[in-house]
Amino acid sequence: MTDAGTTRPAPSGPVLVLGASSGFGFALAERLHRSDTPVIGAARSPVPTGTTFDYRQVDVTDDDQMTQLVDSVVQDYGIPYGMVYCPSSTAAVGRSWELETEALSALFDVTFLGFVRAVNRCLPLMAQNGDGSIVLVGSRAARVPVETLAGYASAKAAAEQYARCLAHEAEPLGVRANVIGISADTPLARRHLDLRAATLGRTEAFPGLPAVEDNLALAEFLLTPQARFVTGQTIEARQPLWT
Repeated sequence: MTDAGTTRPAPSGPVLVLGASSGFGFALAERLHRSDTPVIGAARSPVPTGTTFDYRQVDVTDDDQMTQLVDSVVQDYGIPYGMVYCPSSTAAVGRSWELETEALSALFDVTFLGFVRAVNRCLPLMAQNGDGSIVLVGSRAARVPVETLAGYASAKAAAEQYARCLAHEAEPLGVRANVIGISADTPLARRHLDLRAATLGRTEAFPGLPAVEDNLALAEFLLTPQARFVTGQTIEARQPLWT
């Protein structure tokens, strides 16, 4: 047992944060970088203004780009110890029966299949080291019905259940997987609120949303060796009412 006041052991390799162009992913990558954790952030967008961590462009829906990204991370930093998956989309927001299958397909490709692509490339490497932490940013909507978010909720639910199955299968390999639900004022959250308000004709004020920084501590902990016995969990922040 670690004595009080002693320094926590650092992760044994770099952390890859996917969906690091804004919101939670960007804030987490910046926080990890400031704590001297080797971190690589990646997303489809160009390098965001003010980025201090190693940022790389990647399309999580492209198999070749994902392979090249992970290969380059291993070459430059070594096998990833941690992988955090944040990407999703505001495609297919609307009443369930009005959603276009093409938009739903694009949403699932980013939210669910992109996560699968990342896991398929990172987990075998982590297993070689017998150590690793995978963190999926899930959503309360995956478990509680939310008007106009059937598409988003279904994609997140698929990803969350995949992560729970993954945790069970990967535990003997020394790799753990957990789902966190955040409640934060992010571009994705605000866009969802705007689209929902337009669809439902709501005019009341949006609820107050916590700052992104208030959501970082849990992800940071799950990426440390102190969380080595935490796996298969879904841990969620309390949500404002108008969500």
